[in-house]
Amino acid sequence: MTRRTPESAATDGAYADMLYKAKAESDRAVIDEVGAIADARGMTRAQVALAWLRRNHVVAAPVVGARTIQQMDDGVTSLDIDITDEEAGRLEAPCTPHYDLQGIPDEREMERIKASIPGYANL
Repeated sequence: MTRRTPESAATDGAYADMLYKAKAESDRAVIDEVGAIADARGMTRAQVALAWLRRNHVVAAPVVGARTIQQMDDGVTSLDIDITDEEAGRLEAPCTPHYDLQGIPDEREMERIKASIPGYANL
């Protein structure tokens, strides 16, 4: 979400298509909005993305996997950034939820979880 998207990515391939293809357009739209907000506010994409995650009541704490000083700085700086309601709306409008069902060992539990996801059959 924090870098520009290439035409080809590590998400290419049959298995990746099954997981990501249906949501690729909405994902790209969210990435573009992150970039537009970052450019308009003079901040990095990472700062915007982390501030947006921090605003979300479902996210207990964004995990910052910093490998560089710049990434750590972005994480710390994002704590002082408040995403406006208008900006949040722009980010959330194209957003399509991703459901990670990998690693569920019990087929009955998998079916129960799938049944609880509104519109899952249409994904």
